[in-house]
Amino acid sequence: HCLRSHALDACRTQNPKIRKTYSATSLPTLIQMVRHGAGATLLPAMAVRPGILPEGIYIRRFKDPAPSRDIGLVWKGGTIRDADIKNLSNTIL
Repeated sequence: HCLRSHALDACRTQNPKIRKTYSATSLPTLIQMVRHGAGATLLPAMAVRPGILPEGIYIRRFKDPAPSRDIGLVWKGGTIRDADIKNLSNTIL
């Protein structure tokens, strides 16, 4: 579920002994880290819409076949909100 671990698995180009580890808890923080020279990052498509990124940030899309991942909706059956969750499921799937 974590984009960070997917990115690290896909980009095994650095020597682990010299790799610096930074972390961020939000996409805007990641974008600002890149903007201030802390490296590069992978972003989901929702974060790269026009008007979202500050000046000086450049986007390069993956060549085909572009990587992708599946996302699922999971809930505990029999909850009081079961009908609401099923309606949400029908809306997004």
